[in-house]
Amino acid sequence: MLREPPYLPKRKRLPRRNAVTFVLGMLCKNGIVMCSDSLESDGYSRSEVQKLNGFSHEDGRWGISWGCAGDAPVIKRFDDKLREFINKEKSQYDRHRLEEIIETLVKKMRDDYPDERLSLVASLWGKVKDKSPETRLYSIKEGSNCLGVESYFACTGMDLSLGRFLLDSIFYPEITTIEGTRLGIFVTHVMKEKADGVGGATQILFYDSRVQTEWIQSNTRGVTEFERARYQISGIEKVIKRFWCSSSDVPE
Repeated sequence: MLREPPYLPKRKRLPRRNAVTFVLGMLCKNGIVMCSDSLESDGYSRSEVQKLNGFSHEDGRWGISWGCAGDAPVIKRFDDKLREFINKEKSQYDRHRLEEIIETLVKKMRDDYPDERLSLVASLWGKVKDKSPETRLYSIKEGSNCLGVESYFACTGMDLSLGRFLLDSIFYPEITTIEGTRLGIFVTHVMKEKADGVGGATQILFYDSRVQTEWIQSNTRGVTEFERARYQISGIEKVIKRFWCSSSDVPE
């Protein structure tokens, strides 16, 4: 007589660890700056990946850049598909067409993978005949398909309150791409120091409308050396503490 197999309790599914990242885009007086960290972690392993994607058309008439936050598999799928679509675009700059491609693809990702999380910051530049180069900055929030137009800066990731506080305090509309690069390195550096799951080398892409016809990627080693030489987080914390104490009569 066959015995029934012993009862095995149903195993509970382990909770998914939040995919954490930080992506920042800034519209500058003379161009665009994009920044991000490079850490990818699933709760078990850690690696550094390229989070910023930059595409410049070979004719130098337009370019697009983007960085995503959310679940790694759907981000990689989105990156591959978007690059595939824009590679087929004509050399003539068509901002409305590029916006439509991004929104359509985000909607498809949400329809195909409803349980996966995806948000992004994107920017583009384009040269229209007889007009000055145009620059645009966008964001799509988690759960939305709408490509929101941003006037100054946009960031995505988890727990953005610290990054937004710093940007609201320091950013100003007349900032140049050089100043914007330094600001992006600073804010990303603070996020890596203080935000759980944000880390690795800081990635920078920038476009200067006065001289460039493509996205330029900053040297990772140079960025790291700049962080070490310029940004001591402990010193910043002391300044904030002194300001707080002097403003609220709290003893240091």
